[in-house]
Amino acid sequence: MKTSASGAPILTGSGLQSVRECIRQAFQEIYKDTSLTEQKIEIVVEVKPGVAPLRQKPLRPLAERAAPVLRAAERRFQHAVRRIHHHSAVNHVSVPTETATELIRQAIVALGDKE
Repeated sequence: MKTSASGAPILTGSGLQSVRECIRQAFQEIYKDTSLTEQKIEIVVEVKPGVAPLRQKPLRPLAERAAPVLRAAERRFQHAVRRIHHHSAVNHVSVPTETATELIRQAIVALGDKE
């Protein structure tokens, strides 16, 4: 076996392949009995003549299924601190129907009341 200057063995690169082969052989040894791994399950349903087969139960509506979860969440968080958002004041801007002179007159009246 060749060694490097530090004394470590120089490998030929076949180590990985030999480890793979060892693992493959170990798996083959473990799973020799394939009757355990290849079992097929057959579901047999006997239907009597004149009797309709059973239908699957239809799912309930989502709102009906979610109601208990929502009630539990409401009970759990009923005492939680509610935060006031900074942007709670909303200004709605629309196109004015008055003329500019009427708007100026209204602004002067409104400012005159404050003084």
